[in-house]
Amino acid sequence: MKAYIKSLMLLSALCAFLISCKKSNDNDIETPKQDTAFTTFIKITDLVPTGASLGGMAYDGGTQNIFFYMHKSGEKGYSILQLNTVTKQTLIVFSFNDGVWVSSNGSEGQRIRVFGNNLYVMGGANNTDFHRLTGIGTNTLTLSAVIKMPAYGGPNSAHWGESYDVAEADKLYVITMRSTITYGNINNLTSPGSFALGSSSHGASVVYASIGGSAFLISKGGDDGKIEVRNPVNGNFLRAVTHSNDSRTSIEKDSKERVYHIENEKVIRYSPDLLVKEEFPAKNSRTGNQFTIGENTPGKVTLFINSYGEIKTMQLPL
Repeated sequence: MKAYIKSLMLLSALCAFLISCKKSNDNDIETPKQDTAFTTFIKITDLVPTGASLGGMAYDGGTQNIFFYMHKSGEKGYSILQLNTVTKQTLIVFSFNDGVWVSSNGSEGQRIRVFGNNLYVMGGANNTDFHRLTGIGTNTLTLSAVIKMPAYGGPNSAHWGESYDVAEADKLYVITMRSTITYGNINNLTSPGSFALGSSSHGASVVYASIGGSAFLISKGGDDGKIEVRNPVNGNFLRAVTHSNDSRTSIEKDSKERVYHIENEKVIRYSPDLLVKEEFPAKNSRTGNQFTIGENTPGKVTLFINSYGEIKTMQLPL
């Protein structure tokens, strides 16, 4: 009997130890999970004056500012609005009001891009050129270049290049609304060449990525449901993947040269050659316009979207 009681006591102690270990392991598992939903960062009504609306957006990691294209209904021209993501203070840092810039189509300013000290503002369907602004980090941008797009059908044609988005590398690569990428001199796009695309229109987007000694030109046509990758030297088509969301969402890249695309309820991340795909759940992810990303939190990529009257944000592991 004593041996039986001793065995029972040992068994009870072992059970208590195993339960204790399980609790400890459970606690180890309860680590913070990655965000799975976009949440409100700031309301649009807290950003813009009455009658104004926002178009494209671009993030600058050095200043932690987001720049927005802003247009007031019924007026020509545009402004650039700066939002500091740390203090949430806003400032109009540039205005172009000379009447040359047409703002009636809705395609103008749907893509803006920060490269170094420059910010590009794309002209869309009704402007024959696009703008390069300079002075990132000074709280005052200035117009440094008016870059004219080549005309299709000759110099007297009414159909201009219709710039929609731009990537900057050794050249400028401009995706148009007419199923082409026009490329040329980084300063003024002189002596331009072009690549034919499967499709590009409202919602077109382009990024240039290089990794492992190889360079890739990744583009999204807008209406054909595809993201494709080409050789930036000769325009040769390499491969394409399909997407299934609103056609006007942009593509973006991070410091590791990976390409991001937002679909309904998820974020897709590709290697620059589109061969490797990662998929992240993302509630409230709907966006019909340009989004932007930053990397000011160690080990994280922060995404910002304009959706349903709010700027929303979510983080993913870098």
